[in-house]
Amino acid sequence: MTPKLPKKTPRQLAEEHWMWIEGMLLEEMRMKMKLFQEGFIHGYKHGKEEQSGVCTRQRKKR
Repeated sequence: MTPKLPKKTPRQLAEEHWMWIEGMLLEEMRMKMKLFQEGFIHGYKHGKEEQSGVCTRQRKKR
């Protein structure tokens, strides 16, 4: 026999579900922020190298 779950109102269910969704959205935003920052720093370093004339990597000719 399965245990009976306490009855919840639609508002309670919606709030609980939103808490789960909100956590997922916040984690996604943190991941995007981290990727953006790492990409920006990487590009900035390349820009500084090119500006100083000390490029450690040759660009591919197209």
